[in-house]
Amino acid sequence: MNLAQILESWKNDPAVMDCVTCWRQIPAKEAVYGEGPGDLDPRIIKLLDGRGIRKPYSHQKEAMDLS
Repeated sequence: MNLAQILESWKNDPAVMDCVTCWRQIPAKEAVYGEGPGDLDPRIIKLLDGRGIRKPYSHQKEAMDLS
């Protein structure tokens, strides 16, 4: 069962929907990225790169800049 099927089954289950006060679907939008990994430890950069992560999302970059 994929995510869409699970959500649909929840919407059709009165026991679940009795606990739901609002059901909204938020449209997808393009990701916003920050600049490069910055001054992260080279081992972390290598690990992220190995997983295909080349740059952080903007909120992740903001958090890194605050630390």
